[in-house]
Amino acid sequence: MNRSIRHRVITVAAAAVTALATAITASGQTLGSLSSNTRYVALGDSYSAGEGAPTGNPAAFISGTDTAKDKCHRSLAAYPQRLAGNPGFPRTLTFVACSGAVIGDLYNGRSTESGQLSKLGPDVSTVTLTVGGNDVQFGLVLGDCALTSGCVSRFGIVVPALIWATGSRFERLYRDILRNAPKARVYVLAYPHLFPRLPSPFCDGIDFGEALWINGMEDLLNRTIANAITKIHDPRLIYVDTSGALAGGELCAGGPRYMNGLVLDVNRWMFSFHPTVDGQGKIADVVRQKVTGVSARP
Repeated sequence: MNRSIRHRVITVAAAAVTALATAITASGQTLGSLSSNTRYVALGDSYSAGEGAPTGNPAAFISGTDTAKDKCHRSLAAYPQRLAGNPGFPRTLTFVACSGAVIGDLYNGRSTESGQLSKLGPDVSTVTLTVGGNDVQFGLVLGDCALTSGCVSRFGIVVPALIWATGSRFERLYRDILRNAPKARVYVLAYPHLFPRLPSPFCDGIDFGEALWINGMEDLLNRTIANAITKIHDPRLIYVDTSGALAGGELCAGGPRYMNGLVLDVNRWMFSFHPTVDGQGKIADVVRQKVTGVSARP
């Protein structure tokens, strides 16, 4: 190989290495996040636990999370399970998200489980989180809208007030996570829309106007989450906009089914208005793209 060709080969190789390093930096990955000695901790509520998305035949949740004393309902299909071992996500997953969790439960524990923040530490390189929906009573509101009429008139003032009041609590929580996981990138997910931009006139007991209002309240909650992250202004704290993750598969959208509607089975009612197995996969795709910069295959 002559000197000119050798120089060009070295230049191209150097450019490739620089591009790779830039991509890693832009995605929020660090060498530490890829180390086999680090952990990925999945915190949060039912949207992170995988409520509504049991696996197997018969369908079930992870052992120990569907008992008389523990209803965390963690699923092998939940997005944290799908992300563990991917670029930016260590293989070692500490999966403590719990169905029904509110912000206080992350400190104090829920059912028989200890506070989720106690699972953080200096060996954690990656954290994901969804929380806040239960604090603003979204479950109660959705059930009321589906089973009765006039829910917007009953909750139209209450829900925005609860969302506003939760803003400062988000800030405290995110700061505590950053402090307890001092080397971690913390990815805070938005809540995905339950209904398409143009909802069905009537869907699972919820009419057009109610569906628009519910989407609007989700947007307000997501903006409040994003604003809390912006105020903290820490490069390790990252907002992941998963509001459109289920696009095309929302309730009554006419496409694939990414969201459970109203479930009337007494043993499965808690699945209502939670992502399906495929929906959890779509959420995982958005998070993976945010971290790596690489889009999921169609």
